This record gives sequence, C-alpha cells and structure tokens, in this order.
Amino acid sequence: MGSGPTYLSGWITAFCAWNEDGQWIGNKPGKELSENEYAMELSLDGTRYHWLDSSKIPAGYASVDVKLDDNGEIFNTIMVSGLVGMRVFSSNDNKLSENGSRDAVKPLPGWWIFTKRDGHLHGRGNEEEQKTMEGLRVRL
Repeated sequence: MGSGPTYLSGWITAFCAWNEDGQWIGNKPGKELSENEYAMELSLDGTRYHWLDSSKIPAGYASVDVKLDDNGEIFNTIMVSGLVGMRVFSSNDNKLSENGSRDAVKPLPGWWIFTKRDGHLHGRGNEEEQKTMEGLRVRL
C-alpha cells in the first residue's frame, strides 16, 4: 500500500455519481453534506462533494450488444466505448511548469467493436471464422 489517502474527494467525485450497475453513489439528491459529517469541508463554489473509496471508482466505459449485418451475414458483436486512457501533452505554459513540456494530461476517449466469443469454441473460434472476421476488418 502506498502513501496518501485511499479515497477520492472534491470536484473529481462529481464524475463518480453512479456505479457500474447504474446505482447512485454520490450525495443523495437534495441532501447537503453537513460540515461535521467529515473531518474537512470539501467544496468548490459552495458545492460540497462526497468522498469515494478508491476501490469503488466506477469504470469509465460502457458496452452494448450489436448485431452487425455485413451484406446479409450477421455477426454478434459488442461495442465498447469510453475513457480508455490518458494522453500526456505539453501546455507550453512556463507558468504551469518549468519548461511547459509534457506537463499536463487529458482523457483519451476510444471505442472498438469485436465479435462475441462462442462459448463452445476454444479461443477465438475456428479458422474459418477467423478468416471471415479478418476480411470484415479489412472492409471496415
């Protein structure tokens, strides 16, 4: 275990209002946090934010089943989309860092689609299915 707290707090928790099952995990709507509820007040512009244990940070992506019709050939696929990483970039601002180089990060959105794995096939499926999918990828 590293140093520092095991929770998030402050404005960043505004992006963690629901868990992966769609259940609300933020402040209860209409309920203000009292100053005595936590050891310190965490607020920005008068809005108080909840604390969130680091182990309960919700995923930043979602998936949906998609039936892909490739000229009459149907594929059962899954599309995944969300914030899948981060990109380091240079602000070019010497006030933010010594040289303004590689001193900031921003979220990296992405999406992909892939065929569902057939439960009775070992690995990705049979060789014929793999060739069909490789051909489909080339056309996309």
